[in-house]
Amino acid sequence: KSARYLQQELPVRIAHRIQGFRNLPFIIGCNPTILHVHELYIRAFQKLSDFPPIQAHSDESQYCALLRQLLEDHKDVVTLLAEGLREECRRHIQDERLLRPFLDKTLTSRLGMRMLAAHHLALHEDKPDFVGIICTRLSPKKLIEKWVDFARRLCEHQYGNAPRVRINGHVAARFPFIPLPLDYVLPELLKNAMRATMESHLDTPYNVPDIVVTIANNDIDLVIR
Repeated sequence: KSARYLQQELPVRIAHRIQGFRNLPFIIGCNPTILHVHELYIRAFQKLSDFPPIQAHSDESQYCALLRQLLEDHKDVVTLLAEGLREECRRHIQDERLLRPFLDKTLTSRLGMRMLAAHHLALHEDKPDFVGIICTRLSPKKLIEKWVDFARRLCEHQYGNAPRVRINGHVAARFPFIPLPLDYVLPELLKNAMRATMESHLDTPYNVPDIVVTIANNDIDLVIR
């Protein structure tokens, strides 16, 4: 059932993104890097549209192999888009806000499609506390600690030191959630906080204040500040 849903949904979503590329100003669409990403989406649409209806487990296994291949093919799309748009903005676009709607829609759609595909593939894995990519008992504290270690290593490499991070609030909280979006957001927030802390204390790099992360939850909401 999940595979049949993807077989209907993914080509539609990809078609919308192809239309987005074709609506770009001509000079931007001709950029070799942007054109390469555009062609990646066209090839993905063709491969998914040409796949025969899924009737048996063998069909579903082949479809999973196709999804893995497409995820691998598209892993560098964000970097390529940023590179191509940066080149064109320098040369031809005075107001970058003209491209923001295209970029927002493309990145949001890409995240959604990757989550759908990754969830279907993960349904074949047997991981404790997981149903597909959904963690049924996600611990925000453990996830934050993982990315704190990552951000501190980067900060120490750049500045020679890194602020400590204290986690307080409802540290024992657990809730069902998809870790993937937090894996995008948390490292960026922590890197920004550490960079701001170090750059505002350049005279005393070994005497910097702690960064405090607060977890708060109730029966409905969970907030990380």
